[in-house]
Amino acid sequence: MNRLGKIFLSALLGVTVILPGCDTGGDIIAGIDRGGVSGPISGFGSVIVNGKHYEIDLTTAISINGQPAIESELEVGYVIFIQADLPQDGSAPRAVTIDFGHNVIGPISAVSIVDNQITVLGQRVTVDDRTVYGSGIEPPSIEGLAMLTDRIVRVSGFVRADDSILATRIDLADSGAGLEVTGLVESLDTVVQTFEVGGLLVRYGAANLQGFPSGQPLNGDRIKAEGLLDASGVLVAEELEFKEIELDVDEGDEFEVEGLITDFTATTAFSVSGIPIIIDASTNFENGDATLLGLNVRVEIEGRLGGSGFIEADNVEFKPDGPLRIEATVESVDPLVVWGISIQTDSQTIFEDKSSAELRPFSLADINPVDPLRVSGYESLEIPGVVVATGITRTEPLENLMLRGIAENVVVPGFLILGIPVITDGSTDMEADFFATAEGRLVEVQGSTATGSFVAEKVEIED
Repeated sequence: MNRLGKIFLSALLGVTVILPGCDTGGDIIAGIDRGGVSGPISGFGSVIVNGKHYEIDLTTAISINGQPAIESELEVGYVIFIQADLPQDGSAPRAVTIDFGHNVIGPISAVSIVDNQITVLGQRVTVDDRTVYGSGIEPPSIEGLAMLTDRIVRVSGFVRADDSILATRIDLADSGAGLEVTGLVESLDTVVQTFEVGGLLVRYGAANLQGFPSGQPLNGDRIKAEGLLDASGVLVAEELEFKEIELDVDEGDEFEVEGLITDFTATTAFSVSGIPIIIDASTNFENGDATLLGLNVRVEIEGRLGGSGFIEADNVEFKPDGPLRIEATVESVDPLVVWGISIQTDSQTIFEDKSSAELRPFSLADINPVDPLRVSGYESLEIPGVVVATGITRTEPLENLMLRGIAENVVVPGFLILGIPVITDGSTDMEADFFATAEGRLVEVQGSTATGSFVAEKVEIED
């Protein structure tokens, strides 16, 4: 087996650098292969990433923002990296190390509801229908974030091709939380000792520098800067770290990554979260084909590390958008039906319990009739009217019911969403031209049920 030595993954967010080396012997145990995994956490009871369970035991080394941590400090939606032992006897894989770091921790300085975007320490952060929101963000959406301007948040997510962030999870932080940002050094000025990360100017002259190969930051380095904002909005760095995750791997070891395509050379060669991928005629595709590949497309790659340092993809899965949303109580659990709508789950569905029970782990088996749920997902391609859930959250009792989907049969005074009749009246808050423009468009409705129909209190066109 060709020993590739150590791979340095720049926080899984930037360019991957491979340092070839001779066989060092390694520490692989007989009957156990070594593998790498990167993606957002979808559940616990072990830790679930990319639909697979990785066992955690007392020997698993967990790191959060560079500090030792325990499993209970991890959260659904965190984009983590796992180095795993993969037993050849078919038993469950075990996480040897788990590394997680927030992309940015800082105050929200701007919000664009139209663009589904916030600005945190100069970093543009986009939310989508898969974004998980921590406690205190109500409603759990861009509208909820708009109420939190100047509050400090913690963001985990995927970096896009332009170095902006697609958030997989956003949490409120304590008002005294330390500020930090991870990103690429740009516009370095070694005289005044400043550089930029995204839209943020960082002054590093008094910072404690850690791990820089050249002893100083260089343009293109991926760094983590921690410090305080001065009166002019400059981050005065107290700690500045050259940010890498180190992995010992061999040619042929399994590797999985979920993220965005950050560099696109061709349909046969591109990068996901900075990790180089090669596909060929034997690569299998799910939910699409190679023509859908392109910058910022969200995919999950399964493959093996090739001799050139690229991941040779066995499988490419496209992650469909999940614009549908249901907030209502459960009617039945086997099968799961919410508001007359059948809900399917799969290995990728994110489960979270925000009820008073706060179960962890939380899964489909823990859902009961009349539980209030928030379901996001997309309509099944195979079974029209069935929603494939990308996320299921059990909540506290709902004040209002909510339904988001494509409006059909739009005729005054009502319409259908996923087959559910929606009725409006003179008190409904809605655009004057709604019935002339809504057919076939994404619509969100809030209201209550009466005599088998959904009586709308508020109707909005979302697209």
